[in-house]
Amino acid sequence: MGISTTRMQRRQLERDNAKQPATLREVPREQWPAARACSQLRVLRSRDFLVQEFAASAPAVVRLSVCRTTLAGDRWQDGIAWDDLQRLKRECGYGDADAIEVFPADADVVNVANMRHLWIMAEPVACAWRKPSNAGIHRAA
Repeated sequence: MGISTTRMQRRQLERDNAKQPATLREVPREQWPAARACSQLRVLRSRDFLVQEFAASAPAVVRLSVCRTTLAGDRWQDGIAWDDLQRLKRECGYGDADAIEVFPADADVVNVANMRHLWIMAEPVACAWRKPSNAGIHRAA
């Protein structure tokens, strides 16, 4: 599934991106496109990233869907680094929470856009690495 844009639309997107802050800011609901999923809780935007927050099933609290704000051909630019995902999770207010990214079974793969999805967990993930000084710390949900 591709995104069809004109040269003028791409240049406008570049100008719009340049006006955005370097860090995520919440987009007011009245500025969201009309057809949005009812489980969508927030939309956050920066110069480089768009993050959509959705309700999620336990043991997760929410799902963060992340994409870049620039196009590469007819798709959103790929290549979101681990450091970017960690920073974006923090900027969304979940810096103290564990998050997981799922790589599904082949039969369940859906790849229609260059997006990454993080599920913010209600409790610390048991199999996660911990610094020795944090091994016994459990945060409140």
